[in-house]
Amino acid sequence: MGFEMPEDLSWARAKPKLTTDELIAYMRSKHVRFDLCDEVEAKRYLTEETFYAQLSPLSHLFDRMPDGSFVDLDFAYLADLVEIDRELRRVALDASLDVEARIKVELMALLTERDDEDGFSVVITTHNPDHALLLGDQAAIVTRDGKVLQGTSEEILTEEMLKEVYGIDLKLTYIEELGRKACLVPEL
Repeated sequence: MGFEMPEDLSWARAKPKLTTDELIAYMRSKHVRFDLCDEVEAKRYLTEETFYAQLSPLSHLFDRMPDGSFVDLDFAYLADLVEIDRELRRVALDASLDVEARIKVELMALLTERDDEDGFSVVITTHNPDHALLLGDQAAIVTRDGKVLQGTSEEILTEEMLKEVYGIDLKLTYIEELGRKACLVPEL
C-alpha cells in the first residue's frame, strides 16, 4: 500500500484568507478578549512576531462554549504560549545539536579505526530516512535508548526500525521511476 496524494484538495482551501484586522475581528467574534494585550499590540504581534497559523492551534488548549466561542481566552495567553513554544524549541534544538555533535564524534572514531576504511567516505547526518536511502550504502541509526546500530541501508532502514526511531508508521516502497525505495508517510 503506497501513499497516494488525494485528488480533491478543496478542504485545504475551505477557509478564506483574512487580513490581520479581519483576523482580530474573527477572534473577537469567537470571544477572544484583548484586555491584557490590546488590539494594536495584537496586530503588531501578528505582523512582526508570529502568524495566525502558528497561534490558532494553541487555542485548542482553551475551553469553548457549545457555539465554538471561547470561555476565558485573552489574546495575551496565546502570545505567551507562542513564546513558551519558541523557548522550548530553542532548548530542544540546542540539545539535539549537542547529541548530533556527539554522534558525529563517535561515528568518526568508528570510521577511523576500521581497516576497510580509506579515509574518503562522506558522512552525513540527517533526520530524513530518504537521504540515507538515496545517498548511502551504509547507515547508522541512534535508537531511542541511545544505541547506535550500523550496517547497510537495507539492513538498518526497515519499517520496524523507522517506527521505533520516529514513533510513527512509515512505509518503505520501491518506486520504479526512481529505481529505489522511498520512505512514505501512509494516509494521514
